[in-house]
Amino acid sequence: MEKDDDSISAESLSLHTLASIRSLIINADTSGSVISSVFNFLTGLLSRDDPAILHHVLKLLSDLSFWRKELATQIFDSVLSNLLRLQNFAADASHGRFAVESLALLASLSETNPSIATALSKIDGEGFASICLGAPISSRLWLLRNAERFDVPSSVLLTLFLGFTKDPYPYIRKVALDGLIHTCKAGDFDHAHAVQGCYTRAVELLGDAEDSVRASAARAVSMWGKALVKSKVETKRRECTDAVFLQLCSIVRDMSVDVRVEVFKAFGIIGTASESIILQTLSKKVLGAGKGKKPQSHHSNEPADVSAAAGVFIHGFEDEFYEVREAAVDTFHSLSVNSIEFPDEAMYLLMDMLYDDYTVVRLKALEALHH
Repeated sequence: MEKDDDSISAESLSLHTLASIRSLIINADTSGSVISSVFNFLTGLLSRDDPAILHHVLKLLSDLSFWRKELATQIFDSVLSNLLRLQNFAADASHGRFAVESLALLASLSETNPSIATALSKIDGEGFASICLGAPISSRLWLLRNAERFDVPSSVLLTLFLGFTKDPYPYIRKVALDGLIHTCKAGDFDHAHAVQGCYTRAVELLGDAEDSVRASAARAVSMWGKALVKSKVETKRRECTDAVFLQLCSIVRDMSVDVRVEVFKAFGIIGTASESIILQTLSKKVLGAGKGKKPQSHHSNEPADVSAAAGVFIHGFEDEFYEVREAAVDTFHSLSVNSIEFPDEAMYLLMDMLYDDYTVVRLKALEALHH
């Protein structure tokens, strides 16, 4: 430990040396003075800009904070101070990885020590965004999944998530959509243009090539679609609800089971639509009331096609996968609450579901009939 920090390189910090340091940390018999020396040695290495060293240093500091909880605050302060110093270098991939690892350690320490949690606010929205943009793929995934653990303004998160829905990597797009859904649930926004933008992007991703992205897009369409309806004046809300409902109907025959399940769950979130559209979901033949009726789509200049609703619930009840049938039956109650004719028209279809091969579907059908 007496060796000058400036003479240390990635090569000199061998695995044997690192293992020796860790053994000192986890050994309950190690004296306080030795632990203090280890702490000073490791925090001294933080000032070096060698990513190969910094990765191991953070791991050892994490171990030190776990085994020597009295040092947690000092470790937090040292790592945070170094991270703020390195923010200007976050665009570099190697420094970006180190910045994410630092954030992970800080988040963990703040959750186990609430008294230091407020210090995380020093990492402002701009700093968090710069780390996201400079992080490699795997680290970017972690950042987007854990963004809510940091004190980042909702406006910054909304911008980040919306931007990353255009990422070339499908897993990033999916996590970004999930982030938009979480932001929508938080309800921390009141900008009609932002709501429209998020809904429009979610609709675009209903046509994504990746199944998981389309499934998340279906959830996002329902959540942001509901927010979009609320943002409209009273006279426009019914038309907007119909457009969102029909947008979801357009992918009810998706090839992916997960997507079809999410679509029926999304119907339950929307909860309502015009009587003629809901009744159309029970008939594969386009009914007279729906012919020629095209409510204005709220993401493009093209009108929404009412024929998209034709036989939606028939397809759901007859789906070969029980998960889809379960979701379809489960959604029935949400739609029937706000409809007069729909429950009566769907009665015979639900009666058939009582003979389903799967118990869970039969129970859902029985519950729906009871209500």
